Amino acid sequence: VYEKYGRLIDPHTADGVHVARQWQAAHPSERPMICLETALPAKFEETVQEATGITAPRPERFRDIEQAPRRVEILPNDVTTLKDYIARSLAQHQ
Repeated sequence: VYEKYGRLIDPHTADGVHVARQWQAAHPSERPMICLETALPAKFEETVQEATGITAPRPERFRDIEQAPRRVEILPNDVTTLKDYIARSLAQHQ
């Protein structure tokens, strides 16, 4: 993608683009294929650097993200618990 379009993409988006290209090759069509970016390349800075030799630019709002406090919630593998957690979290931010 970078060589053809000059655009860095994250590894997960790269997987999606790869599969989309395979699908297009197997199912030729005049319709365009749209792939949505799943993350900024800077989120996977080391992987992008290794794959392309280019350091992904980091938006200003993420410059010091490694120093931000981490918030982790351990939840059981239960969809109802997850839904309840999401509802409570959203209610706190309204």
